[in-house]
Amino acid sequence: MAASLDGIGGSSVFTATHEQRRFNIDIEFRPEFDPEGAFHLAVKYQPWPRSERGRRRKDVPFALGMDAETVHEFETRSYAALIAELEHWIARCTVWTREGD
Repeated sequence: MAASLDGIGGSSVFTATHEQRRFNIDIEFRPEFDPEGAFHLAVKYQPWPRSERGRRRKDVPFALGMDAETVHEFETRSYAALIAELEHWIARCTVWTREGD
């Protein structure tokens, strides 16, 4: 194992998924062991899988895939700013509809 862990990826400190609205919110702390690191919030939207006729396939379980869209990113070192941003996006993702039937 390397003596230094510099450059190692971040730690996910919070994740939440709203399966019916197809959103995922993830917060990482990057770089992982760096006291100068920052919180990174990412909001992703996973489009509905569609049938040949273009209708939503509600029988397919939710899973973030390669076609997931990053709809928002936020970076801060301030815990208070992170919480305010997180509260905003949790509220928004509970009512936001990105695509129709």
